Amino acid sequence: IFYSIEEKQPGVILLTTCKGLLQFSLNTRHIDTLLKTGEFCIRTCRKLGNDLLIGTYGKGMFLYHKGRVVPLPVDKNKYLQFAHCFMTDSLGYLWISTNRGLFRCLPSDLIEAAEKGSNVFYQFFGKQDGLEMTELNGGCYPCAIRTKEGQFSFPSMDGYELFRPESVRLPSERSEEHTSE
Repeated sequence: IFYSIEEKQPGVILLTTCKGLLQFSLNTRHIDTLLKTGEFCIRTCRKLGNDLLIGTYGKGMFLYHKGRVVPLPVDKNKYLQFAHCFMTDSLGYLWISTNRGLFRCLPSDLIEAAEKGSNVFYQFFGKQDGLEMTELNGGCYPCAIRTKEGQFSFPSMDGYELFRPESVRLPSERSEEHTSE
């Protein structure tokens, strides 16, 4: 079963599975294993500049950065252990769906965490922020969409969560409550 498909470059696609991350060449029809997991499922991947962001079911997030796979810090409640989908808005924020709600962060913070081991500021969105259902689904493709009106639509256990990401404001101060451990 393939959970997601991401174009790495023209003619080369990435496939996520419960056995690992695969790279398939459309020209040669050759498959290479880029990352073998065996014990957990990779649910999603997304290009982040020259890097590749990887989301798993139960083992958190990883960044394929400069030829190595680096685990990324998760939030203090460990909701990001189940990262289902990555979407980037027009302001440059990365949105991450989980079993417990949505997170937003800056991709540059993830790259800095991979390079320096620093914390990441994640802004969390749950019921208190207007999400009717916080159990957002994964394991589907596409894992979310952007409508022609500019809204993000994430599947949930009770339909879709629909919102305009650019209208969500960042608090004026960064709260420790939302940083990684």
